[in-house]
Amino acid sequence: MQEWELEFWEKINGNSPAEKDFEELRKSDKVGHDRVRKKIKRYLQRPIDQIINAGDLEDLKNGLWELKISAGKIEYRFLGVLTRSLRPPLFEAFMGFKKKEQKLRQNHVKTGLIRLGEYLSKKRK
Repeated sequence: MQEWELEFWEKINGNSPAEKDFEELRKSDKVGHDRVRKKIKRYLQRPIDQIINAGDLEDLKNGLWELKISAGKIEYRFLGVLTRSLRPPLFEAFMGFKKKEQKLRQNHVKTGLIRLGEYLSKKRK
């Protein structure tokens, strides 16, 4: 049974940056992409609070969340928004990237916050 959902958020023009990012991983590292997909499927079977308590889903700031996926040698991240009030809860990914450094890059956070603003303005319309 799926406990929560992960969707790729779409901009007003219909493009999904996170889906495009994830597709780029598939093109560059098919094995890594498949491992990340399998890990996501396992995550979705666990209650959202377990994912948060394990440190794999973290509230960064201003409502921007980071989903952390370790799959073999791959460290992959999605930044997005979590809506816990929905049943099932929904994580909408704004962007995805292969993590290469210990700390989260500020340009990733900045881009995530810009997309969060776009998400919120689209939602208000």
